[in-house]
Amino acid sequence: MSDLWTDMKDHSFINVIAYSPKGAVFLNSFECSDSSKTGLFLRDILEPIIEEIGVEKVVQLISDNASNYGVAISLIMEKYPHIHRVTCAAHGVQLLLKDIDARISWVKEVFDKAKLVVGFMYKHGTVLALMRECTGGKELKKPCKTRFAYNFFMLKSILDVEDLLRVMVASAEWRINKNYRSDLGAMVTQIIQSTEFWLNAKDVLSILEPLIIVLRLVDGDGATSPFLYEAMERARNTIIDHCNRDSSKYKRLLQLFDSRKEANIIHPVHMMTAFLNPFFMYDGKFSYYQNDVKQAVIYIIKTMVSADDKRQFANEFRNYYEKEEKLFHELSFLIVDCHPHKFMVDYAWKLCSLASKDSYSHFESTLWFIIMMNNLMKLKSKEIEKFSKDSIVLDKLLEIPINEDGDRVGLEDEGDTMVEDDQTWLDRELGLGSAFNYNEPYTPIYSGNLSQLRTIVTPFIYESETSTIRLRTN
Repeated sequence: MSDLWTDMKDHSFINVIAYSPKGAVFLNSFECSDSSKTGLFLRDILEPIIEEIGVEKVVQLISDNASNYGVAISLIMEKYPHIHRVTCAAHGVQLLLKDIDARISWVKEVFDKAKLVVGFMYKHGTVLALMRECTGGKELKKPCKTRFAYNFFMLKSILDVEDLLRVMVASAEWRINKNYRSDLGAMVTQIIQSTEFWLNAKDVLSILEPLIIVLRLVDGDGATSPFLYEAMERARNTIIDHCNRDSSKYKRLLQLFDSRKEANIIHPVHMMTAFLNPFFMYDGKFSYYQNDVKQAVIYIIKTMVSADDKRQFANEFRNYYEKEEKLFHELSFLIVDCHPHKFMVDYAWKLCSLASKDSYSHFESTLWFIIMMNNLMKLKSKEIEKFSKDSIVLDKLLEIPINEDGDRVGLEDEGDTMVEDDQTWLDRELGLGSAFNYNEPYTPIYSGNLSQLRTIVTPFIYESETSTIRLRTN
C-alpha cells in the first residue's frame, strides 16, 4: 500500500506499507518535495521495493484514486501480470460523500444550515454558554473540510439535541442576548424553528448512515474485504427504498452511488471474498449464478490462478460451493459465524524485526522512523489479531467512537467582541446570505425563560410529516 502526504511545512512524502494476513510492516518513506509526482516517478519508487520483497510474494497494490498512482500501478501490472490494483475503499467512500454534498442540492442545503447553526453557537461566548446550559453540557460536532463524513456526525449531534435547541430559542434568555438580534442570529433562530430543516435532516441521516457504516468498516484495522460488498449493498438498498417513495428526489443520489461504487470502491476481489465468506454463504446471500459473482470468479481465474493450478482451483471451488462433507463438518457449523480470516486462513507469519534503538547511530534518521512506525504497528498487532477472529457485525459499527483529535476547532471569540461582523462572517464561511429562504414554515416563538420551558419533557411534536411543529402542553 502506498500513499502521498504533505506535512504542515509543505514537505511531501511517499509512504510504503506491506500487509499480510498477520498485520502490517512499514517499509519506507521517501521525501519527494522537489520531485514531480508523475506515474513514472511513482513506478520507479514502488518497483524496486516489490523486487526487494520478492515479486512472487506481492499480489496486490492499494492506492488512492489519483491518476498518477493509476499510471504507476498499470506499468507495474504490465511487467508483473499476477499483481492487481485495488483502490482505497475508504478514499472512495469519502469521494462519494463529497459528491453527495456538492451535487445533491437539498442535502447541501441541510449541511449548510447545520454548519450555520454550529458556527454561530461557537462564535460567541454568551451564546455558547447558553447552549451548554440548555443542553446539559452537550457539545455539537464541528465539520471538517477534508473529511466529509464529519458532516454526518455534525448533523447527528444537532438532531440529538433538537428539542433542547428549540427550548433555547424559545426562551427569554435567548431573546435578550444581543447576538440574537443580528441578521445571523435571526437566521439561526429560524433554522432551529423550521419544520422543513428537521425533517430533511432526519432524511439525510437515514440515507448516509449505511455509508458511514461502510466507512467505519474499511477505515480501520484488520481484514474487512469479506464484508465490504454486503455493506455497500445495504447502503444501495436504503437509497433504492427512498427512490421508490420519491424518485425525483433520490434518483440522482443513486446514480452517484453506482458510479463511485463501480469506479472507486468495489473491486472483483471484494465480490469474490464476500461470496466465499461462510457467514454469507450459509445465509444464501450470494449465488454463483449472479452475474457479478460470475464476473468475479472469471477475474480471479484469469489474473491470479496459474495455468497449472486452474483445474485444482475449479475442483476446490466446487467443493467449497457445494459444501463438501469433509470440508463442512459438524465443527465448522459451530464456527461459521467467525471471521473468514480465522475460518479459512492459517498462515505462519511474524512481524519483521529491524534494528534496535541502540544501533541508531549506524543508520540514517529515515531508518529510525521506519523502526518507530513498525514498533507502533507491533503494539497494534494483538488488537488486529483479535479483530480478525471475531465476525464483523455491520449493524454495530456506528457504536464505535470516532477519533476527533486535531479536528475540533477552538473558539474564535471567547467573549462578545466579534472579530468581524456577522454578515461578513456568514458570506465568507457559507455564502448563504441572501439565498436564505425566510418563507419556510416555522414554529412561533413561545414566551418563557429556560427554567419554565425546561419543565416540558418533550416540548415539540410532529402532527404529520407536512405539518409544522407545535408546542406540547401538559
